[in-house]
Amino acid sequence: MKYPELCEAVRRRDGEVPLWDPRYPDLGAPYAELAMWVLETDSAGFHVGSLDRGSFNVSASFASEDAACDYIYSHMEKPPPARVPSAEEIARTDEITANYLRAYLDGELDDPPRPAS
Repeated sequence: MKYPELCEAVRRRDGEVPLWDPRYPDLGAPYAELAMWVLETDSAGFHVGSLDRGSFNVSASFASEDAACDYIYSHMEKPPPARVPSAEEIARTDEITANYLRAYLDGELDDPPRPAS
């Protein structure tokens, strides 16, 4: 599998492409810093890794683009689906929020609600 095919396969599977290859600036992530996987090429072969604070960290090297792309695809994990709260959980959250807001508006609380830090 070549890099363009890899991008298409990942896009079909995951909906987004957290990949970057400087040879294909219009495929994958718009910048290497936004990619989870980076594929770079030099005279020694194809190098798979990640970019961290401007440094390319190689996790594996291959003689062919096919092998490098197969490695990336086989090591990418689709994130688990987001947990959707039940109707009861949503109702309880709404109740807690309404009670808290009511207490604030009634002057029972000194400070407005703040997000947890």
